[in-house]
Amino acid sequence: MKNAYLARSAAGALAAVLAFAPGAHAADTWVEVTSPHFTVMSDAGERAARSVAFDWEQLRVAIHSAWPWARLDLDRPIVVIAVKNEDDMKAFAPQYWEERGAIHPGSVGTGGPDQLSYLIRADLSKDDLSRTLNPYFGAYWQYVSTVLGASLRRPLPLWFSDGVSAVMANSIVGGSTLQIGKMMEGYVSRLHNGEHPTIPELMKIDRNSPWYARADARDAFDAMSWAFTHYLLFGDEGAHRQKFQEFVDLLVQGKGADDAFAASLGDPASYTAGFAAYINRMTWPFSQLKADMSVPATSYTVRTLPVADSNIVRARFHVEMGREADARAALDAVEKANPQLAAAYDVEAVLADRQQRGDEAMKAYARAVELGSTSFYSYYRWASANINAAQADTALLSKVTAAAEHAAVLNKLYPPALALLANVSRMNGNKDDAVAYATRAVELAPGDAGIQRVLDNVKR
Repeated sequence: MKNAYLARSAAGALAAVLAFAPGAHAADTWVEVTSPHFTVMSDAGERAARSVAFDWEQLRVAIHSAWPWARLDLDRPIVVIAVKNEDDMKAFAPQYWEERGAIHPGSVGTGGPDQLSYLIRADLSKDDLSRTLNPYFGAYWQYVSTVLGASLRRPLPLWFSDGVSAVMANSIVGGSTLQIGKMMEGYVSRLHNGEHPTIPELMKIDRNSPWYARADARDAFDAMSWAFTHYLLFGDEGAHRQKFQEFVDLLVQGKGADDAFAASLGDPASYTAGFAAYINRMTWPFSQLKADMSVPATSYTVRTLPVADSNIVRARFHVEMGREADARAALDAVEKANPQLAAAYDVEAVLADRQQRGDEAMKAYARAVELGSTSFYSYYRWASANINAAQADTALLSKVTAAAEHAAVLNKLYPPALALLANVSRMNGNKDDAVAYATRAVELAPGDAGIQRVLDNVKR
């Protein structure tokens, strides 16, 4: 999650998250809206859910517009939970209210092995182009950061990852207009009123550096990363944008950060004077695009969620946030409403895995598969846990093969599932298929030594 300063600078715009009380939400009606790339679960009504899905689609468009090389199709489905007010936020993420003086964010990003989750307050006004801060900045930042990490497999310079994520995350949709890179007043104020790293120092900061590791200094690092990235994109009438793009291209090609910067942008110190003038501007430039209206929000599919399914939404998020007791309470409520719900066993299994209760986890995965789970991860985990035993059991091998194939059908972008299917194909004597699956897995996860070994093995 982003640091405390960012939350303070967004105070009033960012607001956020609490735990589960079974009785308090029994009457809520939840809907599920599915857009081309996102699933939105919401108790704020269909219209709000469609609007949230549309805005996330526009963020995706913004990333693609700015960075065509970005790998936008991630290896897990993306779920946005749009709750109707602060009380509901507290019901999902109570930890932010349990400590006196804690920040109450308006959005939170998290995730587990089976999906990426973003929790937001649907009642925060976001469609106002006059505002300078997106109320969902925290969740957007985490999404953009995840996309960057998936797109550039080697470790990125922290200032670059942090800065690009911040610039893109402050994207604001209003009607048919998309604004990218608006000024963040809290960051500008931090640069004006406190010590911050120089540009050459910024280039050298890693996770062990005091500017990054110390809470009282991280604010300055974040502000500086955002401002310097903004300067390279928009400063001096866009004079540095092409060189910045060349820098990014070199990173994409695998060149080291220092060498890439020197080859494209030159000496970091040479930007000191121009940057100093830039951060003292009264107004800051930004990009404005037409929103992509090719797939209107009215075309998204929608369904009303049964009470048990809405409790699954709560339970899964609690597991992802490490609130295991709250997850247990939600799962107990599901069991009372529908003891045959496969999704409950999906969540039960992941919870047991987190608690290192291996046998119970495997039983839950098996039950989820038996009940026709729609989670790729349950099929993958069950098949991977049984693949060794299947070598000496023809009947079990058939079941493992079916589960592995189904996992890959449900999620074609999850490299471990494709690597598993490669091994299963080899066991079934299908070498060509095995090589094809393993090759695809390596393409999706270049540099993953374990998956590369699978390819090497099935080629023999």
